[in-house]
Amino acid sequence: MDEITERPAARPLPAPVRPRFSTGPVQLIVPATAVPPTDDVAPVVPYLPVAGPKAASPVTGPVTTTLLATSILNLPASRTNTAAAPKRRHRFLIVLGVLVITALLLGVIFRNTAFVDRFTGQGYDTNPLPIVAVEQPKFIAAVYTLTTQSIAVSEGLPTNFWRTEKDEVDYTTQLAKLTIDRATASVIGGTIGTPRSTSPALELMVDQSSTFLAGDAQTDPWTRQPHEPGWGVLAVLSPHEVMMYQDVVDPALRSQQPTSVITERVHDIPVTTYKYQFPFGKFYESAPRLFEMVRMMDGNAGSDATVVVTVSFDEQWMVRYLDVNVDVQAVLKYKAEADAETPYPYRYTVDVVSTSDAPAAISLPTNVVDATTTTSTTTPLAPTAVTP
Repeated sequence: MDEITERPAARPLPAPVRPRFSTGPVQLIVPATAVPPTDDVAPVVPYLPVAGPKAASPVTGPVTTTLLATSILNLPASRTNTAAAPKRRHRFLIVLGVLVITALLLGVIFRNTAFVDRFTGQGYDTNPLPIVAVEQPKFIAAVYTLTTQSIAVSEGLPTNFWRTEKDEVDYTTQLAKLTIDRATASVIGGTIGTPRSTSPALELMVDQSSTFLAGDAQTDPWTRQPHEPGWGVLAVLSPHEVMMYQDVVDPALRSQQPTSVITERVHDIPVTTYKYQFPFGKFYESAPRLFEMVRMMDGNAGSDATVVVTVSFDEQWMVRYLDVNVDVQAVLKYKAEADAETPYPYRYTVDVVSTSDAPAAISLPTNVVDATTTTSTTTPLAPTAVTP
């Protein structure tokens, strides 16, 4: 009998050899010689891939590649527990949901606190303008101009009127020289013409006790008039008439978004110029401090007219230039055409020419006579009390 190399479990036993025509009893017991001893049977080795090359060995008999069922039962169990993955994922989602809900609740509870405002970026003020008053620098002399523009109908034509006052002040000697000029120009096709003086410039001298008015000719004596109680001309002797940041910008104006911010030079002084724009009907709500300064403009245009505010600050936050301008065309349409005789102010400008630590080159006149009557033309134009 040939050598048996393996023994399949399901292989049937070989049939016994007997004569074709049996006359005796059938043999029911397999002879011992029909089945080889189990000790000589080769063990079953399942075919599995290996990580590295294996040396070939000679095969002496047929080899099966079919894995037996008994061998499958003996394979080691996989270390991956697939049933535990959904449980861990479910637990992770629960923890994540709890964290999100907790964060939302804390955000609702502490939404108005300073910490949350700063965490979200809302608590940081990016506005470069100060939030407190700025101390005025020291100076003993200043030169500045104050200009008011008004509109009316004169001789059948819209006309622009100027009143320009130049103030030269020495704050140590408490002496000031004022030069007031008046001019007009026709408005043709919406364009204002070149101003022309309507009379010679008016000159005044002011000290703490009197106002001095120049004569019509240079050889005429000056007229001295004592100050009356409450006369606003004395304000010109205060250095605070040169305005600082807080004199113009209040919280309402500071909160406005400027239409432009530029750096430039005004009278050879480096400045930063801010420009704002808002409807005339919201002037008081947008800039109440400026509104009180130019109250004479109130009611001179429709609520939909445009107000443009331009203000320039130097590095010490001194106001070097200020311009409050209501649309002149809106003033013409709303007021001037209805009342030809009354000028309606629409623009006010402050221009600081210089401040100095040196005394001003001004002195009181020597040829002076006392006035016998009160002259109202000696009242100057003060920055905080504008008159047309």
